[in-house]
Amino acid sequence: MLYKAGTVKEMEKLRENIPDLPEEVYGEALRLVKMLDEVYGAGRDVDNGDGGFVLIAENVQDLALVNKQYVDVGSSRHEAVSVVQCGRKPWLNIFILCNNEFGINIFMPMPIAPDVITEGLKKNRSNH
Repeated sequence: MLYKAGTVKEMEKLRENIPDLPEEVYGEALRLVKMLDEVYGAGRDVDNGDGGFVLIAENVQDLALVNKQYVDVGSSRHEAVSVVQCGRKPWLNIFILCNNEFGINIFMPMPIAPDVITEGLKKNRSNH
């Protein structure tokens, strides 16, 4: 199931619904929505107002929904990709800036990420 949160309140509620979510992923997503709440307000319209939201895709079906409903992760220009190291398998946080005041952070396990994303990560690691 694809999960979405734009505020701290929504993220805290999601935590109860995703028991297998790694604590490191939850912590990073919570940090981001706290920042959005502080800058844009906790009462904002997360879909149509400024700020943005966090999506959590746990599997390829979730990723297909992200691509269909929000943004094509593999073909969109992303601003940043970071690895969230977990006790288990690593997850990715892909940030896509949709306009000057609206962005989407998409968290997913690394194995389901589009090849263009993981190849870019490998290239960046070899350049450092």
